[in-house]
Amino acid sequence: MNRFLLVAVFLMPALSGAQVFDMLVAKEGPDAYRSVQSAINRIPDYSPLPYRVFIKNGIYYEKVHLPASKTNVCFIGESNNGVVITYDDYNGKDGISTAGSYTFLAEGSDFYAENITFQNSAGNVGQAVAIRTIGERQVFNNCRFLGFQDTYYAHKNRQYNLNCYVEGATDFIFGDATAVFDNCIIHCVKGGQYIAVPSDTKLTSIKSDGGTFYHGLLFKESIITCNNDVPVSSYYLGRPWQPNASAVYISCILDIHIKPEGWSVWSGTENHLSGFYGEYQSRNIGGELADTLLRVEWSHQISPEDVGTYYSLDYFFKKQDMEWDPIPKTIANNAPTNLSADDLQLTWWAEVPEGTGFVIIRNDSVIGFSDTTCYRDTTADHSLMNTYRVKSVATYGNLSSASDEYIVSASDIMKINTSTFSISVTNEAVTLSEPARITIYDLSGRPAVQVEHTEYLQLPDFQKGIYIVKAENETGQVLIRKIVHQ
Repeated sequence: MNRFLLVAVFLMPALSGAQVFDMLVAKEGPDAYRSVQSAINRIPDYSPLPYRVFIKNGIYYEKVHLPASKTNVCFIGESNNGVVITYDDYNGKDGISTAGSYTFLAEGSDFYAENITFQNSAGNVGQAVAIRTIGERQVFNNCRFLGFQDTYYAHKNRQYNLNCYVEGATDFIFGDATAVFDNCIIHCVKGGQYIAVPSDTKLTSIKSDGGTFYHGLLFKESIITCNNDVPVSSYYLGRPWQPNASAVYISCILDIHIKPEGWSVWSGTENHLSGFYGEYQSRNIGGELADTLLRVEWSHQISPEDVGTYYSLDYFFKKQDMEWDPIPKTIANNAPTNLSADDLQLTWWAEVPEGTGFVIIRNDSVIGFSDTTCYRDTTADHSLMNTYRVKSVATYGNLSSASDEYIVSASDIMKINTSTFSISVTNEAVTLSEPARITIYDLSGRPAVQVEHTEYLQLPDFQKGIYIVKAENETGQVLIRKIVHQ
């Protein structure tokens, strides 16, 4: 059995085409939930397998809660600046606490999110959380977190943020979780002065010298930027909200708004005398090593040996029986290739894992899904020029980069529609109206049969499954058909 044959799992209705995702959230259109929370409410509890939810571009003004019972949920946005989940609660509004001011509360373990903006739009009104993470083993890939004070509340357990953007002013990344920000942009706006504010780090281990290692807030190879109106030397890398906490910057680029002393105490406490605050090879915007001579005496410049031993993801996330490697969840499939079209019948080559599929994009908007390497666009305006691209969908719903564009003009459609070139396909044979090249592909895009200049092809005894027939005549016209061989 070819392990790359695509098998669709039909659980909920979706956009036109096969159901590659289990649910669809969209502001308009058929067979879609209109809000993120309404979709969450229908997700089965304690799913043992990835439960994929596709969210189309739109502003979703709602307070969203992913309960602890919703495990293995995957949120995939159409684009990270187009899918915006936003609300405007804040500490003190109608008796709401800081913890309760969240826009999105993520309690479900093994949650994966990609291409989504989580925003608290309350502004400069005090603590106003955009996201509060509680679930274990959560991954955020290419997401944005927007707020002012207390944007990202890394409350409990372990989270991994890759290629993300976090914006805020005061204490805007805080909490006692083990949270890594890898290759992220940490952006400071006017009106604040503290970035990372860790509390009592719950996950610890013992170093080889017998000291305590704190698996707290970790920034790896990230860029710490600011708006143009943020004053020079106005921001601290962080301050200790509670004792026994940690925040560390490894190989990060620091803009001119970072203060020479680097770190601040928490006023009126001695929290800074426990825990760990440090950096390794910080650089300025020009790429030169940052001047750290004036850093506070209780902070640390970490040695290369300790960086290699303790600040790899392998050690930082894998402690005793809590082993976890978040990287595989972020790996996308290869982009589809050889995209072409015949009268808006699209076909392409790709190889994806069983049970996944493809996202179809027309003129920069997702129009449907397919669990095979073909898709017929039945909704296009034939009087317009339409540009198509296709993305592969991986196991957790994450998307590949887009295929090369294929453009279908109105004149192309008219030419094809008036052509006498035709095809007839049965389970036994392929018959054409004129000689052409016939190629039969399996669903991984590999050619199974190819015959030149023929009007008739008797089909061999194929293994059961779905196959794609492509016929191309001497003028370059292409016909695509599907065979279900049983």
